[in-house]
Amino acid sequence: LTFEALEGLLIAVIVSLLALVWRASQARLEELQPRQGRVDFTPVGAPGVTTRPVPGMLVLRPDEGIFFANAGALHEAILAAAATEPAPQLVLLDMEMTYDLDAPGAEMLGELHAALRQRGARLALARVHADVEPVLARSGVLDEIGQANLYPRAFDALVDHLALAGSGAE
Repeated sequence: LTFEALEGLLIAVIVSLLALVWRASQARLEELQPRQGRVDFTPVGAPGVTTRPVPGMLVLRPDEGIFFANAGALHEAILAAAATEPAPQLVLLDMEMTYDLDAPGAEMLGELHAALRQRGARLALARVHADVEPVLARSGVLDEIGQANLYPRAFDALVDHLALAGSGAE
C-alpha cells in the first residue's frame, strides 16, 4: 500500500511539473498605449481607461520572464502583432515585468531585432531591469539593438519616435 501511495505521489509531481512548464511556455503579451491626457502607458482595453494609438509605434509588454520555454512563442506573438497595416516603424518592448532572461531568451531578442529590421522596423526596449541588462550585454544583443534603443520609460521612446517621425528620419 505504501509503494502505491509513493507511485501516485510521484506521478502527481511529474504531472504538476509538466503543467508548470507548459503554462510557462505560453506567450503572455499585452499591447500598451498612452492613456488619454497622461504620459503613462496602459494595456489596451483596460476597464475604465481610454488609450490612444501612436501612429507607427507598437508597444508590447511580455508579462513574464523570457526563457527557453517561452522564447519561441513570444517571438511569434510579437511578429504577429507587428504584422499590421500600416506596419510600425518602432516596436517597443516594455520589459517592466521581465525580471528573468536566459541565453535563449536573449538570442530570441537578437533574432527579433533582425526580423523587424528586415520589415523596416526598429526594435527598442524600455524599463530593462538591472539583472536583465548584463545578459543582453554578454549575449551581444545589446550591441545589435544599440544603447540608443534602450529607454528608461516607454514615454521616452514615444518622444524619440515622434521626433524622428517629425524629422522624416524614421
